[in-house]
Amino acid sequence: MDFTPLVPASSIQSSACDLFVASVIFPSSLVVRSVATLGIARVISLEPNFTRNIIAMRWSPSTTGSSRILLVHSDKIVHIYDVMNQERCWTIDESESGIRHVEWSADGLDVLTWSDHHLYLSIWSLSGQGFVVPHPKAGSHSHSSRPGQPQQVAVLQREAQDQVSLASKASDGEWTIAHTFSIDTTDACGLAWSPSGKWLAVWDHPIEYRILIYTASGLLVRKYEAYDLGLGILSVVWSTDGEYLAVGSYDGRVRLLNTFTFAPTTEILHNELVRDPSIQAWREVFGATERRYDSAQAPMSLPTAKALPTELPKTGVSLLLFSPDGRHLVTRSDAMPTTLWIWSLAEMIPLALLVQLNAVKTVRWHPDESGLLVFSCQATDKTSNNSVYLWCCDWDTPRIVEIPQPDFNMQWFEVFADKHTLEAGMLFGGQGVVTMGYLVDETMTCIGTIEEAESEGEVDRQEPASLNTFNGTSSLIIHDTLPAAVRV
Repeated sequence: MDFTPLVPASSIQSSACDLFVASVIFPSSLVVRSVATLGIARVISLEPNFTRNIIAMRWSPSTTGSSRILLVHSDKIVHIYDVMNQERCWTIDESESGIRHVEWSADGLDVLTWSDHHLYLSIWSLSGQGFVVPHPKAGSHSHSSRPGQPQQVAVLQREAQDQVSLASKASDGEWTIAHTFSIDTTDACGLAWSPSGKWLAVWDHPIEYRILIYTASGLLVRKYEAYDLGLGILSVVWSTDGEYLAVGSYDGRVRLLNTFTFAPTTEILHNELVRDPSIQAWREVFGATERRYDSAQAPMSLPTAKALPTELPKTGVSLLLFSPDGRHLVTRSDAMPTTLWIWSLAEMIPLALLVQLNAVKTVRWHPDESGLLVFSCQATDKTSNNSVYLWCCDWDTPRIVEIPQPDFNMQWFEVFADKHTLEAGMLFGGQGVVTMGYLVDETMTCIGTIEEAESEGEVDRQEPASLNTFNGTSSLIIHDTLPAAVRV
């Protein structure tokens, strides 16, 4: 991997079109750079008092070509800028109620703001119109834009009984509540549309294992409850092709529900003792001069998280990430935070096991390089970790790349989508600096000029007929016989 010279920056946010990155430069500047060169595209002046109170920056989505619009918000004010047109700017003032959270609508033409204490959700159109949804639930999964129909947003609301409201935008830009329906939950904490926009999954509070599948009209299609006792659902993700709904739970399992019957096809287990000799396992080791992967053979014990006496033990599967091509799934159990499991969805087998020295921090599938997984790990109190970890289904071994800056102290990274423009570029952020990295293999040389940027001053439950254990390893359970199809 080749790296560009370091560029001073902080509070970085990359655009959805992968063309720009924005950073805050104190005391009063917002700097927009080109991703391709890290050269400056525009400098926006901010009030120093506002700059000190910035909570987040968010670029508009790339679905309508409006991805050059950037918003910056504090706990009371939202400023919105068009990077390519200095004459276009907007301000949302919520000084009275305050701002807890801000997001863009899926089409990038409206801004959603949640007030303090989540008293209401406001939808602000860039054309000047506004709309209020009362009593929205809190949390990043409390709303979901419908794929294929970005003018529709499903919102969880806390009333006498949990309900979902479908907010819809008319052709004249006016928002209304198109439909509201009650849901059979105790305290719903999340919802998500399927990639086709046909199904809406709603899951209950972790104290109960319950996931419900609704149509857009509010018809309950399926209710799935894996067990009654113990903590329930921790994470829910639709596969990119819409064939599976993956549900991670506190019992350390991932249940893949097929989207024909919404019954479990497969259960993925994460055991501390791996007995299957056919699993490709790799351990990170720290040699005299560099980190590397050594092959590991079963049986092998995986390191577990050690909780302090005053803490509750960590458990459950919180990381579920499908590859863009729908062929692979990567998972991580919080009980074993240093281990990544990579699964083949076609064969329903574990492809690889990556055991790290430190807890896994950030995981991304590369959007263009098929089967390429990129991730980072946490640093320790004594040592920093500037390593980038790469695994590919076509490689014999995973790889570790060290950012060649001893004091870089890597904190985050982003992977960019347009390989024709960026040559599989990745942006890495350290302590007040950033650098671009470019993938280079044995058959390709990275060609390009990097400009060093100027410094700015720093339905009912149905049980499966039988269960089979894959390869007798207790790492995967396949539901052999599926219930009858659900008809709507």
